[in-house]
Amino acid sequence: MRPVLRSTISVTVLFASLAFAAEVDAKAAALLDKAEAAMRDLEYGEALKSIEAARKESNNSRATMLRVYELQGVTLATLGQDAKALKAFQSLLTLSPDFRLNGKHPPKVTTVFFEARGWIDNKKGLSARGGGSVMTPGSVKEVKVEVTNDPLKLAKEVRFHFTLDGKPKDVDVAIPQGGTTVTAPVNAPKVSWWAELLGEKDAVLLSIGSAEKPWNEAAPDAPAPVAVKPADPPKTDLKPAPKPDPVRPAGSPADSVVVAKNDPPPPPPPADKKDDPVIRSADESAGGIDAWGEMPSTTRSEPPPPTRIAGIAVAGAGVVTAGVGVVFGVMASGTAAKITGAEKDASGRIIGLTRTDALALDAQQRTQATLANILIISGAALAAGGATLIILSTRDTKVALVPQAGGAAVVGSF
Repeated sequence: MRPVLRSTISVTVLFASLAFAAEVDAKAAALLDKAEAAMRDLEYGEALKSIEAARKESNNSRATMLRVYELQGVTLATLGQDAKALKAFQSLLTLSPDFRLNGKHPPKVTTVFFEARGWIDNKKGLSARGGGSVMTPGSVKEVKVEVTNDPLKLAKEVRFHFTLDGKPKDVDVAIPQGGTTVTAPVNAPKVSWWAELLGEKDAVLLSIGSAEKPWNEAAPDAPAPVAVKPADPPKTDLKPAPKPDPVRPAGSPADSVVVAKNDPPPPPPPADKKDDPVIRSADESAGGIDAWGEMPSTTRSEPPPPTRIAGIAVAGAGVVTAGVGVVFGVMASGTAAKITGAEKDASGRIIGLTRTDALALDAQQRTQATLANILIISGAALAAGGATLIILSTRDTKVALVPQAGGAAVVGSF
């Protein structure tokens, strides 16, 4: 799928588009003010019409979209349309995971909102990053934006804001279906840029950088040409061939051993080992030790007894089992804290959890606590048994580990 590019190069056109976007955003703000007035008069049907009209306006700012999703979720939850309200609150928290509802709302609204907050805690919010620009010597070829997380697939395209040779230029590139990386061509020695993620109707969802803090990138300089030095002509001087050795008549004294001028002298013949004074004195000693005999071999240490190995293994298994039990105990405490720490209203009723979630957490905490107790007790028993085997292995005993129903027994003579 080829990306769709829409460029605005002229400064005059740029300012005109910004003025038009501000005018449209003001129109959406007026529609949302009208929706809030209808909500105060309990006319939620009219409020929904104004909210939907504001959402369909083009070039809405990020702040306007946050307000659209908040009012839409509150209105739908008040009318009992929980599924649609949940989707609106999920969109709101995808753009701003730490968002807090404005004003006070009844439990039917806050319950749906907290359900959406639990969802965003697992899915995480919309995020993107810039970087990985492609450069060659003397030219920035293209810049990139990667959409790192978008659980609801709200982002549709990326708007790149460039400054090239002091002139602004905007390029909109559609996000490919199933893709996460968006590139925009530059082909300039240097560029200053930032970007925005856009949703439906070119609504701004997220900024990557800003006009005040853009990325400034410059291509490396092209290497200077290197002068090539002509090669030296090959040398034609030839060394004279070595003179051959003179031919000697057969039977001459030099026939027996021929020594070159630069060769080392031949080694002396090996002496008889019995003539060596060191060896002769060793042969004549009282011990009669032959210096040419084999050295005595070293003795090997005996391996540890099997009882000690078994004791170490059993004790290690006990420590690991008890450690797992401690982990389950910590998990049980954390699960209990989720219940006791849930948000409550002024009358003390829990509004941060539904009854179903509270029962599920209580059952989970009981299971974790039971497993923790079983594992810690079993680990202590295994560790004690392993220590007993290690102690007994240091004595002259015959011990065996015999499997039995429900465990094992140590038998033998002590």
